[in-house]
Amino acid sequence: MHDPNTTDSTPLGSAQPNVQPLYISPVLRDLSSVYRPLPSPACETCPASMWFSTNDQLKCFCTRMHLMVWDETVEPIMTCDGRELALLQLQQELKVTEDGPAS
Repeated sequence: MHDPNTTDSTPLGSAQPNVQPLYISPVLRDLSSVYRPLPSPACETCPASMWFSTNDQLKCFCTRMHLMVWDETVEPIMTCDGRELALLQLQQELKVTEDGPAS
């Protein structure tokens, strides 16, 4: 039976040894590892995620699904098509920026 948590190809922002992801949430990046979610959810490297913290909680809102998708009370989302689409869009935007305006 096919495992839905694995793919035959490498995802756009997958964590490979010594390879930085295309995007990582600035909120999570700046948090001490003690406070970061374990296991690391797909939302950590999703440009469509909106991470925020209060005095005592860390939460994530998905701008694609329009839902609160992570806090300490729910299971983390480990794979998500929205993440892959957001990474693709980010790659395209970065390419346009690097190539300069069209003539």
